[in-house]
Amino acid sequence: MTITDNTNAIERIEYAEREMPFCDCGQPMIPVGREDGIWLECVSRTEPTGNPIGRLLTTLSNTGHSRRLIIEADMAA
Repeated sequence: MTITDNTNAIERIEYAEREMPFCDCGQPMIPVGREDGIWLECVSRTEPTGNPIGRLLTTLSNTGHSRRLIIEADMAA
């Protein structure tokens, strides 16, 4: 990525954060890097950790929380 590309990526992330600072559930939204790109996600969508029951509950509770693609992986590379 060039400096211009980095600047553009930062601007897109900051714009997304200003446009959608909170999920419908009221929790804050954060940018998260994934294999398929950079997403703006509800903090409650974080990767499941802990025991199997905790992972299951985290996965089930992700339904209905906001998630928005900011930058596709091919653009971020």
